[in-house]
Amino acid sequence: MLGKLMRHELRSTGRILSIFYIVAVATVLLQVLASLPEQPVLDILLTLGTIVIIPALLVGTLVIIAVRYYQNLFGREGYLTQTLPVSKGKVLLSHTLLALFWLFCSALICLLAIVALVFILSSASVDLPETTEPVQGGISDLLYLLYQMGALVLQAVSYIAVIFFCITLSNTRLFIKNGVLFSIVWYIAAYTVLGLINTLLTTLLPVYICFYDNAPFIALQHIDWGGYFSNLLSEPPYLSASIWGPVVNCCCIAVLFPLTNWMLKHKTSVR
Repeated sequence: MLGKLMRHELRSTGRILSIFYIVAVATVLLQVLASLPEQPVLDILLTLGTIVIIPALLVGTLVIIAVRYYQNLFGREGYLTQTLPVSKGKVLLSHTLLALFWLFCSALICLLAIVALVFILSSASVDLPETTEPVQGGISDLLYLLYQMGALVLQAVSYIAVIFFCITLSNTRLFIKNGVLFSIVWYIAAYTVLGLINTLLTTLLPVYICFYDNAPFIALQHIDWGGYFSNLLSEPPYLSASIWGPVVNCCCIAVLFPLTNWMLKHKTSVR
């Protein structure tokens, strides 16, 4: 049954997002073709279009994921979904897995657009940052990259957890009359709180994972508040990243998904 749910949702969401992807890929390809010297005006327009597409595609994907979650559980498809012989946890899991799939596809297309922009700028003899110097650190750089990629995946799952939680909370009996409005209010409130917690932890307890001499380690970084802003502008002797972003995201995921599942079972209503 989980497979059937995912196939149905894949078709429903794919009909909308496939149009976005076709437009985005077509714009990128046209931009590459128009990068010839004979087409400067078209090249500029398509370059601007590609720059707009990158954030618009990611934001649009999140919006469509949210709309499909609402429609499937609380909108026109809600009665059918609620009566299926499948647990609410599996319904939530199917939406989460497909949301990650669509975000991954959107990220790949955005990466394609960025590569195309770099190609256009390099072919137009625009000065780009020097990249021919040998990479220092070797394994440390690779571990740092893997850490950042893992942090991005956690951030994506956290986005999905917050979106699903806010929509579900807004469709409980107490808030259902203004569900859409409360979804936006809860989303803003949730990310304000998460951002504040992350900022306070990073500022008051600056624990970083450092990638140095091919061996990552965790260190408590001392902050000299007198020279804080000047230190931000200087290049550190090693690659480092705060641990609090991934930690806050993990806590968010661990708390919000079970809460969402519980509300789906006991507190929500279908319009």
